[in-house]
Amino acid sequence: MLTPAGPARGFTLVEMVVVVAILGILIGLGASNYSAWIANSRIRTAAETLASGLSAARNEAIKRNRLVRFHLVSDLGAGCTLSSSGTSWVASLNDPTTTAGAKCDIAISDTDAPFIVAKKSAAEQASRVTIAALNRAGDAADTIVFNGLGRVASRNTAMEQIAIDSSAVAGAETRELRIEVTDGGLIRLCDPSIATIGDTRRCELP
Repeated sequence: MLTPAGPARGFTLVEMVVVVAILGILIGLGASNYSAWIANSRIRTAAETLASGLSAARNEAIKRNRLVRFHLVSDLGAGCTLSSSGTSWVASLNDPTTTAGAKCDIAISDTDAPFIVAKKSAAEQASRVTIAALNRAGDAADTIVFNGLGRVASRNTAMEQIAIDSSAVAGAETRELRIEVTDGGLIRLCDPSIATIGDTRRCELP
Protein backbone atom coordinates (compact mmCIF):
# COMPACT_ATOMS: atom_id res chain seq x y z
CA MET A 1 0.00 0.00 0.00
CA LEU A 2 1.39 3.39 -1.07
CA THR A 3 2.01 5.99 1.58
CA PRO A 4 0.65 9.43 0.62
CA ALA A 5 3.39 11.89 -0.18
CA GLY A 6 3.81 14.80 2.19
CA PRO A 7 3.21 18.36 1.05
CA ALA A 8 5.86 19.72 -1.34
CA ARG A 9 8.19 22.18 0.38
CA GLY A 10 9.19 25.35 -1.52
CA PHE A 11 11.40 28.30 -0.65
CA THR A 12 10.19 30.70 1.95
CA LEU A 13 10.24 34.43 1.27
CA VAL A 14 13.06 34.90 3.78
CA GLU A 15 15.22 32.28 2.05
CA MET A 16 14.65 33.91 -1.34
CA VAL A 17 15.58 37.34 0.01
CA VAL A 18 18.80 35.94 1.52
CA VAL A 19 19.75 34.23 -1.77
CA VAL A 20 19.06 37.38 -3.81
CA ALA A 21 21.10 39.48 -1.37
CA ILE A 22 24.08 37.08 -1.58
CA LEU A 23 23.89 37.05 -5.39
CA GLY A 24 23.79 40.84 -5.43
CA ILE A 25 26.93 41.05 -3.28
CA LEU A 26 28.80 38.53 -5.46
CA ILE A 27 27.81 40.32 -8.67
CA GLY A 28 28.85 43.66 -7.18
CA LEU A 29 32.28 42.32 -6.21
CA GLY A 30 32.73 40.73 -9.61
CA ALA A 31 31.78 43.92 -11.45
CA SER A 32 34.26 45.95 -9.38
CA ASN A 33 37.09 43.49 -10.08
CA TYR A 34 36.21 43.42 -13.78
CA SER A 35 36.24 47.23 -13.98
CA ALA A 36 39.66 47.33 -12.32
CA TRP A 37 40.94 44.66 -14.73
CA ILE A 38 39.72 46.66 -17.74
CA ALA A 39 41.29 49.86 -16.35
CA ASN A 40 44.62 48.13 -15.73
CA SER A 41 44.56 46.70 -19.26
CA ARG A 42 44.07 50.22 -20.64
CA ILE A 43 46.94 51.52 -18.50
CA ARG A 44 49.30 48.82 -19.74
CA THR A 45 48.24 49.31 -23.38
CA ALA A 46 48.85 53.06 -23.16
CA ALA A 47 52.18 52.60 -21.37
CA GLU A 48 53.46 50.05 -23.88
CA THR A 49 52.35 52.21 -26.82
CA LEU A 50 54.09 55.30 -25.42
CA ALA A 51 57.25 53.31 -24.73
CA SER A 52 57.10 51.95 -28.29
CA GLY A 53 56.74 55.50 -29.64
CA LEU A 54 59.73 56.72 -27.63
CA SER A 55 61.79 53.79 -28.92
CA ALA A 56 60.73 54.54 -32.50
CA ALA A 57 61.83 58.18 -32.14
CA ARG A 58 65.19 57.15 -30.66
CA ASN A 59 65.80 54.51 -33.34
CA GLU A 60 65.01 57.04 -36.09
CA ALA A 61 67.45 59.52 -34.55
CA ILE A 62 70.22 56.91 -34.61
CA LYS A 63 69.36 55.74 -38.13
CA ARG A 64 69.23 59.28 -39.54
CA ASN A 65 72.07 60.57 -37.35
CA ARG A 66 70.07 63.69 -36.54
CA LEU A 67 67.71 65.07 -33.92
CA VAL A 68 64.28 63.44 -33.73
CA ARG A 69 61.58 64.82 -31.46
CA PHE A 70 58.88 62.97 -29.52
CA HIS A 71 55.86 65.08 -28.51
CA LEU A 72 52.81 64.41 -26.38
CA VAL A 73 49.93 66.24 -28.08
CA SER A 74 46.28 66.97 -27.43
CA ASP A 75 45.15 65.18 -30.61
CA LEU A 76 46.26 64.40 -34.16
CA GLY A 77 44.11 67.03 -35.81
CA ALA A 78 45.25 70.11 -37.70
CA GLY A 79 44.97 72.19 -34.53
CA CYS A 80 46.94 69.94 -32.18
CA THR A 81 48.82 71.45 -29.24
CA LEU A 82 51.65 70.22 -27.05
CA SER A 83 50.36 68.77 -23.78
CA SER A 84 52.10 67.11 -20.83
CA SER A 85 48.87 65.16 -20.32
CA GLY A 86 48.25 64.38 -23.98
CA THR A 87 47.50 60.73 -24.74
CA SER A 88 48.31 61.10 -28.45
CA TRP A 89 51.91 61.42 -29.64
CA VAL A 90 53.98 62.41 -32.66
CA ALA A 91 57.62 61.63 -33.48
CA SER A 92 59.03 64.04 -36.07
CA LEU A 93 62.07 65.96 -37.23
CA ASN A 94 60.39 69.35 -36.66
CA ASP A 95 57.87 70.49 -34.06
CA PRO A 96 54.49 69.51 -35.59
CA THR A 97 52.61 72.14 -33.57
CA THR A 98 54.53 75.16 -34.91
CA THR A 99 55.51 74.24 -38.47
CA ALA A 100 53.59 76.97 -40.33
CA GLY A 101 50.64 76.14 -38.12
CA ALA A 102 49.91 72.87 -36.33
CA LYS A 103 50.22 69.88 -38.66
CA CYS A 104 49.76 66.73 -36.61
CA ASP A 105 47.35 65.54 -39.28
CA ILE A 106 50.10 65.36 -41.93
CA ALA A 107 50.90 61.82 -43.07
CA ILE A 108 54.23 60.16 -42.23
CA SER A 109 56.63 61.63 -44.77
CA ASP A 110 60.29 62.41 -45.50
CA THR A 111 59.36 65.24 -47.86
CA ASP A 112 56.51 67.14 -46.21
CA ALA A 113 57.09 69.22 -43.06
CA PRO A 114 57.08 68.57 -40.15
CA PHE A 115 58.59 65.26 -41.42
CA ILE A 116 56.63 62.92 -39.16
CA VAL A 117 58.27 59.51 -38.69
CA ALA A 118 55.62 57.92 -36.43
CA LYS A 119 52.44 58.88 -34.58
CA LYS A 120 49.55 57.37 -32.66
CA SER A 121 46.20 58.74 -31.54
CA ALA A 122 44.65 58.21 -28.13
CA ALA A 123 41.75 56.34 -29.74
CA GLU A 124 44.19 53.81 -31.22
CA GLN A 125 46.18 53.11 -28.05
CA ALA A 126 43.83 53.31 -25.06
CA SER A 127 40.92 55.35 -23.83
CA ARG A 128 40.16 56.76 -20.39
CA VAL A 129 43.74 56.88 -19.17
CA THR A 130 45.53 59.83 -17.59
CA ILE A 131 49.05 60.90 -18.56
CA ALA A 132 51.40 63.11 -16.53
CA ALA A 133 54.86 63.81 -17.97
CA LEU A 134 57.57 65.54 -15.93
CA ASN A 135 61.10 66.79 -16.58
CA ARG A 136 64.13 66.46 -14.31
CA ALA A 137 63.05 69.44 -12.20
CA GLY A 138 59.62 67.90 -11.62
CA ASP A 139 57.85 70.38 -13.91
CA ALA A 140 55.30 69.43 -16.56
CA ALA A 141 56.96 68.52 -19.86
CA ASP A 142 55.65 67.46 -23.27
CA THR A 143 58.75 66.91 -25.44
CA ILE A 144 61.90 64.82 -25.56
CA VAL A 145 64.57 65.06 -28.26
CA PHE A 146 66.99 62.26 -29.14
CA ASN A 147 70.29 62.97 -30.90
CA GLY A 148 72.14 60.85 -33.47
CA LEU A 149 73.72 58.77 -30.70
CA GLY A 150 70.32 57.97 -29.20
CA ARG A 151 71.00 60.16 -26.18
CA VAL A 152 68.61 62.75 -24.77
CA ALA A 153 69.25 66.33 -25.90
CA SER A 154 68.32 69.31 -23.66
CA ARG A 155 68.11 67.00 -20.66
CA ASN A 156 66.91 69.63 -18.18
CA THR A 157 63.72 70.45 -20.10
CA ALA A 158 63.05 67.05 -21.69
CA MET A 159 60.53 64.53 -20.36
CA GLU A 160 62.24 62.26 -17.86
CA GLN A 161 59.26 60.26 -16.68
CA ILE A 162 55.68 59.68 -17.77
CA ALA A 163 53.07 58.39 -15.30
CA ILE A 164 50.11 56.47 -16.72
CA ASP A 165 46.98 55.88 -14.64
CA SER A 166 43.25 55.48 -15.18
CA SER A 167 40.47 58.01 -14.86
CA ALA A 168 37.80 55.31 -15.05
CA VAL A 169 38.25 53.60 -11.66
CA ALA A 170 39.34 54.87 -8.25
CA GLY A 171 43.13 55.01 -8.02
CA ALA A 172 43.25 52.45 -5.19
CA GLU A 173 41.80 49.83 -7.52
CA THR A 174 44.23 50.40 -10.39
CA ARG A 175 47.97 49.99 -10.82
CA GLU A 176 49.82 53.03 -12.11
CA LEU A 177 52.69 52.41 -14.49
CA ARG A 178 55.55 54.74 -15.32
CA ILE A 179 58.01 55.23 -18.17
CA GLU A 180 61.49 56.48 -17.31
CA VAL A 181 64.05 57.78 -19.83
CA THR A 182 67.71 57.97 -18.84
CA ASP A 183 70.26 60.49 -20.14
CA GLY A 184 71.61 57.80 -22.44
CA GLY A 185 68.15 57.26 -23.96
CA LEU A 186 67.32 54.00 -22.19
CA ILE A 187 63.53 53.66 -22.00
CA ARG A 188 62.15 51.68 -19.04
CA LEU A 189 58.59 50.66 -18.17
CA CYS A 190 58.32 50.33 -14.38
CA ASP A 191 55.85 49.99 -11.50
CA PRO A 192 56.05 52.73 -8.82
CA SER A 193 54.24 50.53 -6.29
CA ILE A 194 57.22 48.15 -6.10
CA ALA A 195 59.76 49.19 -3.47
CA THR A 196 61.93 46.06 -3.31
CA ILE A 197 65.52 46.94 -4.20
CA GLY A 198 66.79 44.67 -6.94
CA ASP A 199 63.35 44.07 -8.47
CA THR A 200 63.70 44.94 -12.18
CA ARG A 201 60.15 46.32 -12.22
CA ARG A 202 61.01 48.95 -9.60
CA CYS A 203 61.14 52.61 -10.69
CA GLU A 204 64.51 54.27 -10.14
CA LEU A 205 63.47 57.92 -10.25
CA PRO A 206 61.68 59.60 -7.30
